[in-house]
Amino acid sequence: MKTKKIFITLSIIVISFLFIIPNFIFAEETTNISPTKAEILNNTKTVGNSAGYANADKNTIITTAANTVKIILSFLGIIFLILVIISGFQWMTAQGNEDAVKKARARIKNAIIGITIILFSYSLVAFIEFIVIKGAQGE
Repeated sequence: MKTKKIFITLSIIVISFLFIIPNFIFAEETTNISPTKAEILNNTKTVGNSAGYANADKNTIITTAANTVKIILSFLGIIFLILVIISGFQWMTAQGNEDAVKKARARIKNAIIGITIILFSYSLVAFIEFIVIKGAQGE
C-alpha cells in the first residue's frame, strides 16, 4: 500500500512536468517568421515608439501575471524544503519519543502533499500561459 502511494505521487509529479515542456520546445525566433507577421511586429513597434514606449517588448499582462504566480509558487517550494529539513531534524533528534516522531512524519507527509499541489499548479499556470499566448499570436 505504501509503495502504491509513492508510485502515484511520483507519477503525478512526472505528469505535471509534462505541462512545462511545451514552453521550452516551441520557442520561436523573430527571424523565421513569415513576412506578414514581421510587418505586424514592425508596425506594432512603430506605434509603441511613437506613443513613447521606446522599449516595447513581448511582455503582456498575461505573461506578467503568469510570472508572478510562478515566483509565488517558487517561494512555496522553498518553504517546502525548509519544512522537510526542520521535520527531518526533529525526527532525528526525537530520541525515541513517539509523539515527536509522529509529528515530524505528519509534517513531512503534509509537505509532500503540498509540493505535489505546488508542482501541479506551476505546470498548470505554464500550460495556460502557453495556450493563451499561442492563441493570442493566432497559431
